[in-house]
Amino acid sequence: MTFDANNPDYPLISVVIPTSGRPSLFRAVESALAQEEVTVEILAVVNNTEHLPSFEDPRVKVIDGRATPGQGAARQKGVENASGSIIALLDDDDFWGPRKCIEQLRDVQKFTAIDGGNWIASTGVTIHYPDGRQVLRPRAHDAPISTMHPAEYLFIRQSLRRIDNFIQSSSLMFPRRLALIVPFNTLPDVCTDWGWVIATNRDTKCPIIVGAGHRTHYDISLPGVSRTNRTRMILAWADHMLSDSPRRVIGDFCATTPLQVTAHFGDVKGALAVLRYAYGKGRPGLPATVMAGRNFVRCLMMSIAKKV
Repeated sequence: MTFDANNPDYPLISVVIPTSGRPSLFRAVESALAQEEVTVEILAVVNNTEHLPSFEDPRVKVIDGRATPGQGAARQKGVENASGSIIALLDDDDFWGPRKCIEQLRDVQKFTAIDGGNWIASTGVTIHYPDGRQVLRPRAHDAPISTMHPAEYLFIRQSLRRIDNFIQSSSLMFPRRLALIVPFNTLPDVCTDWGWVIATNRDTKCPIIVGAGHRTHYDISLPGVSRTNRTRMILAWADHMLSDSPRRVIGDFCATTPLQVTAHFGDVKGALAVLRYAYGKGRPGLPATVMAGRNFVRCLMMSIAKKV
């Protein structure tokens, strides 16, 4: 472990930020530099822009990753150039509360030693919508929880709420060695956050620790990098990543996540393909089945609206 000389109780944290050069990068970097009671370095890995950004603070390093584009490649390049033994991911359109990292490390200490074993930690997330709404995901954890079954935690629907549980990339923290065991650039270029967590848990048997506080801000009010219909890629991802999962997990995932994508695009053929997969290879529970019906109706309405 590389420990922080200013606070020897906690290791140096390397914050990896893949960026396409959006102006929101500066907000993300400022939120990482503002972390309390820990020392950080920031690695901004540029993967899709003509000009490289510059920062006066020496804790911020700009890495040219344009030769190997893609978010997975950018994250891995950041990991490989990191000085810290702990990695924290942050997307360039998201930001953190000032105590995100220190409270996350304290959550980890309730279950395992920071410098001893393998672990992946996440926090609750505040989602910022384009209409100004702010929604908390997960809705409530009274205390940190630990699970050895991330696919079940993420995808099984216990109620008719849109999302029962949640793990988002900008909330993730983990020992650097895990990303050397399961590199980000070896995974499919869709559902990459979930895929890495599931694959790493499968290969290293590490616990997934979800903190109680909503310390990460996930901003979907800004224009995204991709607006393509990835329904079929998501089904291929499920084939690859969930093949050994219980049928309830496969069914609940397919009846919700890819079906929401088809509804957004009004892709009726895609929706039918998703439903065949969900009920052929999986066994959705009642809440996921109800949600699937709602999303299929939304998909039909969007398809009709696009033709008018």
